[in-house]
Amino acid sequence: MPSKKLEIIYYNGQPDGIRSIRKHLSTMTTYVIPRPLFTEAKKITGINRPGIYYLINESDDNKIAQIYIGQTRNGVIRLDDHNRSKDFWNKAIKDRLKSLEKLAEIVYFDGTEYSQLKDAVGDADGVIVNKSRVDAALMDACPNLKYVGTFATGYNNVDVMAAKARNIVVCNVPDYSSDAVAQHAMGFILMTASDE
Repeated sequence: MPSKKLEIIYYNGQPDGIRSIRKHLSTMTTYVIPRPLFTEAKKITGINRPGIYYLINESDDNKIAQIYIGQTRNGVIRLDDHNRSKDFWNKAIKDRLKSLEKLAEIVYFDGTEYSQLKDAVGDADGVIVNKSRVDAALMDACPNLKYVGTFATGYNNVDVMAAKARNIVVCNVPDYSSDAVAQHAMGFILMTASDE
């Protein structure tokens, strides 16, 4: 296996402080933010960009007791919200994916209700959804739509037959997190076995 080159930046010079990690030639940067340093971290440009984030409650012996996963179009606003409303976490991890922004104009919507989808999709050529329903009525209301992607293994929220009739491509992520789910399950099994 070829070696991998990682770029790690320690923003305050401390390995347990705010840091960003990027694999060489990758389009994703990961930020690790200890909660006591969150106010300082808000000043770092990449944290305010869209992405996935994890709120973690990590014990002194580095065991994860609780984790919350979310997605956002503005990491600073979303994490600021959680800093006020969720007490359990002591570390945030924020991923920023840059590659899509280079290809097209990207507009992000957090938690869009079905009644808001027509306005959100509008005249877009493509839409990527998580759990939002994409049916024939939405496709008819958004005539430029050529692509529907879903951030999931299943696509039961997309009317595939209606999309096919309108020549709209539908894609899912068939192997999304299969390894991670298996590793997570094994981790829980081992953790449970060691807690005697």
